[in-house]
Amino acid sequence: MATLTTVVTKIVAGFLTTKFIAIFIGAEGLALIGNLRNFLTAVQSFAKVGLYNGVVKYIGEFKYDVNKLEKTLSTAYYFGFCAMFLISLLCYFNAETINNLLFSERYHYAYVIKVLAIALPFYTLNILVFPS
Repeated sequence: MATLTTVVTKIVAGFLTTKFIAIFIGAEGLALIGNLRNFLTAVQSFAKVGLYNGVVKYIGEFKYDVNKLEKTLSTAYYFGFCAMFLISLLCYFNAETINNLLFSERYHYAYVIKVLAIALPFYTLNILVFPS
């Protein structure tokens, strides 16, 4: 029952949010937000580097071998941190270029991409430390 409530709540919230955005900033604003959402999803996927599935697999495999488990987890965290740091730097220092690719030169949202680059390490560490 809790899962049903959660799903229904997410659907209603998504609908209301989209309707609010469409009414107040129009179709063009909705398209810009769609571009930003797609970019965020792609960056988050790259930042996680697919570690979650692999880590879960090896935790199950090595649950009785503490040394192998420790090595696997430390390697995953190190690799995840390096990937996230590299992506954050790329986003931060190429914010203008990313802005032009996502929104065109007419819009100036490079600061949003820079904020994303600063917040990305916290998102990735949260995913690595508290997987859902």
